[in-house]
Amino acid sequence: MRPFLTTLLLALVTSIAPGQDRATKQQLDQARSLSRAFQYAAERIEPSVVHISTVAELTEVRRDVFGMARRFRNRVSGLGSGVIVETDGLILTIYHVIENATELIVRLHDEREFDARVVGADPIRDLALLRVEASGLTPATFGSSEDLHVGTWVLAAGSPFGFANSVTAGIVSAKSRGLGLLADEFKPFEEYIQTDASINPGNSGGPLIDLEGNVVGINTAIFSRNNGGSVGLGFAIPIDTARVVMESIRRNGRVEFGYIGVKMRDDPDGRGVRLVSVVPGSPAEEAGLRPGDFVSGFKDRPITTRESFRAAIQITPPGANVDLTVRRDGHEERIPVTIGDRGAFAASILQGRNVLGLGMAIADFTPRSRAFLDHPDLEGVVITSVEAGGAADAAHLEAEDVIIAIDDEAITSIEDFQRVMRGASLRRGVKI
Repeated sequence: MRPFLTTLLLALVTSIAPGQDRATKQQLDQARSLSRAFQYAAERIEPSVVHISTVAELTEVRRDVFGMARRFRNRVSGLGSGVIVETDGLILTIYHVIENATELIVRLHDEREFDARVVGADPIRDLALLRVEASGLTPATFGSSEDLHVGTWVLAAGSPFGFANSVTAGIVSAKSRGLGLLADEFKPFEEYIQTDASINPGNSGGPLIDLEGNVVGINTAIFSRNNGGSVGLGFAIPIDTARVVMESIRRNGRVEFGYIGVKMRDDPDGRGVRLVSVVPGSPAEEAGLRPGDFVSGFKDRPITTRESFRAAIQITPPGANVDLTVRRDGHEERIPVTIGDRGAFAASILQGRNVLGLGMAIADFTPRSRAFLDHPDLEGVVITSVEAGGAADAAHLEAEDVIIAIDDEAITSIEDFQRVMRGASLRRGVKI
């Protein structure tokens, strides 16, 4: 029987081997096809990606050896990435790459270098536009972030740790990803594309692209451990949002923030958002929206989370009329709302007094400003504006910050602020 068994086994091995070869060849063909798709996308985006080098002068207020408050200036170099969006030298990048920069150098894929200037910026959504005077530029093409699906292949391009012209691959891990627990409609932008394509310091501002080489996002952040490197949790700003910001800057020279004036919370089942409060005098109040209303749609776009609602509001130009799908008292209805300009609305509410020597203006709380800033019970004075280059700016104070104490003494009004400051030594500095 042994010779028979041996012959049978040989026959089985012989009969299986060709099938294995065919399967292996099919797998290799599929792998090569995907590899060619990666190559095509990488080659298409390469001439549109730029390396950005920055020098920033940061002013810090520190006490010297005698205990006196003094300003110290430090020159800090940085790096990032960007993507060419117009043949006339317009470059899209991330705001935190160029923030406080006094020198901006852009290096193209062909090693040419140019000084760049800032055309406009959106610190809230962390986007900026630069311009270089250069010829022979290749602008990127845009895809649609709205059309992305979880599981879609994407590539991240840029200069991680300064290694220019780098490309990594991964998939879309999630859409509309928020990175915090923010309930205000006008908090920093929080509807990111999450990807496991490797993103590292220096990638910020570079494009996230699909397999056709179209830009679908702008790389902006990573979640990392102590070493600061990639752990497969990268985030990109959707290109649909970035294009709205870009067009606003080009059209108006500034960023317009859509605003309606609501506070909200998520529905536990992910079916929409519940309005918690409505700011007096806001577009939402004028449209007849009320606390308790349940919003599930914005124009033709479904609303599933407060991040998606906030993003829809912010990227809609002021003055646009939109219909909200609202459920109230068990009935669903469409309520038209005219989108407002957040900056103009803030200016009408936050009107402050200048503080000599500090480069800022402050105001007492009013019922409207409490509702607008969502500080119903906080005591203090509101910073309404900050002068660039002034003492307040050097101390990293910002408009809409609330001063609650000076040198550990509680501040509840402008009168308190003035009284405490009269007795303080600005030469020695104060703790705010």
